[in-house]
Amino acid sequence: MNPWWEAVEKLVPGFVHPNVLTVSSCTCAIIGCCLLLGFCPYLSESPPHWVFLVAAALFFLYQTLDAIDGKHARRLALSSPLGQLMDHGCDILCTTPLTLLGTAIIGAGVGLRQYTVIVVSSQMLQFLYTWWELHFGVFYTATGIIGVTEAQLTVILLAVLGGFLGPEIYHMNLLQYVPTSIGIHLAKLAGAAGLTVTPSVVFQLMLLVWCVSTVSRHHAEQCTLQQQQQQQQEQQQQGQEQLYTYIERDKEASCFE
Repeated sequence: MNPWWEAVEKLVPGFVHPNVLTVSSCTCAIIGCCLLLGFCPYLSESPPHWVFLVAAALFFLYQTLDAIDGKHARRLALSSPLGQLMDHGCDILCTTPLTLLGTAIIGAGVGLRQYTVIVVSSQMLQFLYTWWELHFGVFYTATGIIGVTEAQLTVILLAVLGGFLGPEIYHMNLLQYVPTSIGIHLAKLAGAAGLTVTPSVVFQLMLLVWCVSTVSRHHAEQCTLQQQQQQQQEQQQQGQEQLYTYIERDKEASCFE
């Protein structure tokens, strides 16, 4: 996506402040979310297909403007802590509308499971990345090969497919495409959990597993980093103690002379 972002950024006039791009990107996401909630207040209705297409276009515009505001700021030498605060602050605000779009596309509806997925996927990772930058000075935008851009494009692609093919594709029973010997066991497991094996449920479970694995991986990295820092401190302390011992020995030797 970087070539696309660079090409678009070159079209932005120099008199446009980078923060204007940031606010405009956030506005596009909020308009898309309001449009969606107007037709899907419970995130389970089937709105007109054009609603998903317009929402996908608005969120793609949000992603583009959000990506080029930093490039525009560096080109104009206007990078500042205020710009960083606005950029990351708007990103956190717009994560929830993007998650609501994904929830409405698959028609997951509202409920404890859906709220859990929304909160974990939209806010926990943002908090984790910000907390990591505060304590370790590194701001992550990706987890392995999956980052913010990939997550946004996935939701946008789901919206485009829902717009052309209808949201019904996310509610078809996947067990009919699975061999009977395996489908029976999957049906029993899904029935015990009160679920049906549909693309929407599979998507939610994959998203939840990914979020949990992300938190676990960052926790493991934190523990490893703390151990390395502790080892470095111990080595420095040992080196200082050895140096102090050598100095004392030199003093004693000079006294005897």
